[in-house]
Amino acid sequence: MDCILRVTPAGASPGSAIPVGSTATGPRWPGAPGPGVGYVIMINTSTGKGFKTLRQKVREFLVEGQPPDPLPLPVDLEPAVLSSYAGYYQSITPRVKRLRFLAPFSGMRRVEAGSQSLWLTPPGGERTELVPVSEQVFRRAEDPISSAVFYGGEEAGEAIFGIGDEYRRVPAALVWTRYGLAAAVLILMATTLLFALVWVPRLLFGRRLGGQPFLSVRVIPLCCTLSFAAAIGILAGGTDDPIGNFAKPTGWSVGLMVATILFALTALAGLCVTLISKRAPINRMVRIHSLLVTSGQVLLALYLAYWGIIAVQTWT
Repeated sequence: MDCILRVTPAGASPGSAIPVGSTATGPRWPGAPGPGVGYVIMINTSTGKGFKTLRQKVREFLVEGQPPDPLPLPVDLEPAVLSSYAGYYQSITPRVKRLRFLAPFSGMRRVEAGSQSLWLTPPGGERTELVPVSEQVFRRAEDPISSAVFYGGEEAGEAIFGIGDEYRRVPAALVWTRYGLAAAVLILMATTLLFALVWVPRLLFGRRLGGQPFLSVRVIPLCCTLSFAAAIGILAGGTDDPIGNFAKPTGWSVGLMVATILFALTALAGLCVTLISKRAPINRMVRIHSLLVTSGQVLLALYLAYWGIIAVQTWT
């Protein structure tokens, strides 16, 4: 049963729960009668669907009939202070532990200094203006509460964006090196699919591939790419019910484990085959391409293995 639970301080009248959608009549709960009184939202679903809507409804109920809080007055900061916060920040407290490997990419935030404010930009998102209310605390232009806090002293270089998400500043060179390597590896892996459109039909119709019988340098990297694509597809397809699909051994969770194992094994095998094929009658450009692809695949496999994604058992 989905419900909203009223929480009261110790010694006060007991809390109570009202089912969502209930038509029961009775005294209305006060929106915010005083300190120590709050509301907990409970929703009986593994997907979380409807939670954001329910949370918004509760927030609207809490402030119903109340005048909006006045916006804190902005303060003037020296340009040098604003510039000291500029840079790239990486999430260090991701909400899902198993997704920490994505933090260097999707968990990045860019902070830019303006003339009187800061600008915060997530990957692929819109820029948000942060107005200073003190030297270290900022808020969005339309919000009465703080949206960003920059630490000082021994914790300088760390910040909080949003609701409790902590970030640490990282060098811009490191950020763009990561993006560049990730893009290069993914593009190289995609080329195995494109080239397969050429050599697979020729093989099926019995034509020799330029008089070169050594197919392993083509087949194994392709299988590695397909294994990686299968893992991505399983993750994407199972997100409609992540707890039901991945919190116990199912076709989704076991399939993900097998796909990551195959990816790692074929990545290593592909690199080994490419290295030992130096004296085989293979076109030089084919060998160079295979070496680049398999090196990228091994690099990606090592990165995923470091974060525990290879042979991952999501139900443990």
